[in-house]
Parts: sequence; C-alpha cells; structure tokens
Amino acid sequence: MQFPSSPQNFNLRLSKILDYEFFFRYLCLNFMNRTKRQSGYYILLSGAFLWCALLFLPPFLAASGYPAASRESTAVFSTICHQYDSRSLHIFGHKLAVCARCSGIYLGFLAGVLAVPMVARKRTVPTFRTLIVGAIPMILDVLLGAAGLTPENLITRFLTGLFFGVVSAFALTPLFEEAFSELMSRSQQTQGIRYESKT
Repeated sequence: MQFPSSPQNFNLRLSKILDYEFFFRYLCLNFMNRTKRQSGYYILLSGAFLWCALLFLPPFLAASGYPAASRESTAVFSTICHQYDSRSLHIFGHKLAVCARCSGIYLGFLAGVLAVPMVARKRTVPTFRTLIVGAIPMILDVLLGAAGLTPENLITRFLTGLFFGVVSAFALTPLFEEAFSELMSRSQQTQGIRYESKT
C-alpha cells in the first residue's frame, strides 16, 4: 500500500525541478548568447575577407584580358583612396585597387579579425586608446614623408597600415560582436511581443 507523499517531500521535489529548470535555462541562454556573438564574428570575418578579395580583382581582371572590367572595379575604390600608381602594390604587372597603405590597413584588419579569438577575448581592449596607439606609426610615416625627411617607401606605407589594421581589428571586433548580439536580442524580444499580442 502506497501513502501519499508528505508536503515536505513534495516541496523538496518541486525545488529540485525548479533548480533543474533554472540550470537548463541558464545553459540555453548562455549558448544563445555565445551563438549570437559567434554569428556576429563570422559576419565580420566574411565581410573583411570579401573586401580584401575585391582589392585583388582589378589586377586579376587586367591580367586575364578584361581591361575595361578592371578599370570599372578600380573606380569603385576611387572615392576612398587616391590610387596613385607609384604608391600602390602591383600584382601581375597591375596595381591593386587601393594604395599600399590602404592595402595594409585592410589586410591587417582581416589578419586581426582572424587572430581575435586567440588574443583579444582574453582581456578588455580600451578601444579609443588602442586606435590612437595603432595610428601613431602611420601618422609619423605620413608626416615625415610630407616633410621630405624620408623617401617614398612602399614597405613602410604597407607595414604601418598593416599595424593599424591589426590593432583596429583587436579594438573593434569585440564591439561589433556585442552590438550584433544586442541587436539580435532586441529583435527576438520584439518578435516575442508581437507573437504574444497576436495570441
């Protein structure tokens, strides 16, 4: 013969169920937050990779016998870079879509985004201060070149731009991940409110 459970046993079981439910919700929320951040990271990485790939499109088209398409693809970047031939890197005998310094910035940003999971997430990166430090070598290179104290040098242009791009990625990637995660959370909340209003 079985006797009904006492109120104390019932309360104990209920508390355990609630504990399990809280733990399950915590795991789900933690997984969802990590998924949102990872989604933002891969979106940024894909965009940076695509942008850098476009830099190599003009010389590839020119070398493949499509000079008109090469000029059109180069013109796309004309609003953000001077594109001087003497200050640009060349592949297949044709210049990239932007100058050496801009090429360094974009390629450095891509390299920095790739390195962020291994480096930047281990500590908080002070964004504004980091960007200033990253820009110092590039600014000095520009000022010294404008003053005529240093000769035109594609290597220093590329390397200072590369350094700034890497530092920028370390500073901006976590911010982009956080903004994307918050945007997704707000979108889900809005959809939940709309669903509740319909029901």
